[in-house]
Amino acid sequence: MQLNIENWTGFIGQWDDRTWNERQEAVQPRPGQTLPPGAPRARAVSEFSGLLIPGFIKRADVVWYISHRHAPDGSNEPHAYAYLFAYPIDVPAGVTTLTLPHNDRIRILAISVADDAGQDPTMQTRELKEYCQRRGWQEFDCYADNGVSGKKDSRPHLNRMMQDAH
Repeated sequence: MQLNIENWTGFIGQWDDRTWNERQEAVQPRPGQTLPPGAPRARAVSEFSGLLIPGFIKRADVVWYISHRHAPDGSNEPHAYAYLFAYPIDVPAGVTTLTLPHNDRIRILAISVADDAGQDPTMQTRELKEYCQRRGWQEFDCYADNGVSGKKDSRPHLNRMMQDAH
């Protein structure tokens, strides 16, 4: 199975974008006149370069969106959009192994939908941790907000995951 994993930041889509060359051009006085003192002596001129940056649309289903994120120092980065995309994987009955590519940007979000307040996310992440350890992956982390409703947009470990992915 081949998945196209979208970048979690930036825009969901964008129209084609033209590129421009800028240059400075001397300002010429009108015939028979001189430029007044303090008048600009040059102006910026933009010319279409002939190059287009193609438009795009991220086709994955968006399951979570933010209009700003936090820098590593905790400061706000307004209008720095970020998304979590859903990539459903139909695993046939009897399959016992799911092999992920070696990619330090992969984040796995395990969610339990249950009315049972005693639900423990560690049951869901234990096998994922063991898988990473078997592969020799030293740098991985689990983000589990025990006892915090998944309906909340801001949760301690979800926020930390978003910051770490930044």
